[in-house]
Amino acid sequence: MFYKSLKDLIKNLNSENVEKLKPQLNRYVNQLILSIYDTNPELSDLDLESLCETLLHKEEFREEFRDKLQEGLLIDKFIHIYDLFINEITKERYVFDGIELTTLCLRSIGGIARGLKLLKLNKHKEEYFHSLQYLKDLKAEFYAHLRQYAGKGIIEEHFLITGLIHTIRFYLEENCQEHGRNILALLTDRKDKRLKTLEEFNNEPHTAEIKCMLTREYAIELQRRLYLWDKLTIDLKNHYYLENLYRDDLERTASEING
Repeated sequence: MFYKSLKDLIKNLNSENVEKLKPQLNRYVNQLILSIYDTNPELSDLDLESLCETLLHKEEFREEFRDKLQEGLLIDKFIHIYDLFINEITKERYVFDGIELTTLCLRSIGGIARGLKLLKLNKHKEEYFHSLQYLKDLKAEFYAHLRQYAGKGIIEEHFLITGLIHTIRFYLEENCQEHGRNILALLTDRKDKRLKTLEEFNNEPHTAEIKCMLTREYAIELQRRLYLWDKLTIDLKNHYYLENLYRDDLERTASEING
């Protein structure tokens, strides 16, 4: 309701009430900047203004020393790994799975509006939403949203990437475990309460993606993805690797400064 209240306030603004509503609008803006959307007004307008000023000073400091700060290292490493992983999936012609996973990742980091943006821009192109181009555009939106977290600090960056690694692994593991159940659901004739033969199923008008799920190769592919993800992300889950990642970058920066 916070966003609706803000939108309603802006819609009702006019030359006659702008001065009267300005304090409430300023409060909403401060809450947005601070990511404090509580409806219970525990903090006064002055408290929010003070907190906001502190945060803005911190942002100014970070901007002034941005070239010397170690920002986005972990995010860049993750993006490189995710690209490799998705390329391995699409190499096997499973574009639809790449789209599903990237959509999940984008939503999990608060980027749902970016996905909706692509839907809005391409709403009359049905084939687009099953294409490799859609996957590429989704990845671009995902990476852009990820990089917004780079300036928030190393701790936030680490928390974000660790969460993504485990979210993706859970998704892959669940796909493996649910595969047999999904096959049974697809082959069950709900009207006659019986299992169809594979030949019967293939003669029905199903999409290529659905038919693919019933192949032995697809079951092996699901297991392969789980193994591959663990292999690709093993370093990013290693505390010592992360320490060395930032240490090496710091030493490289110092070397460049000293000539």
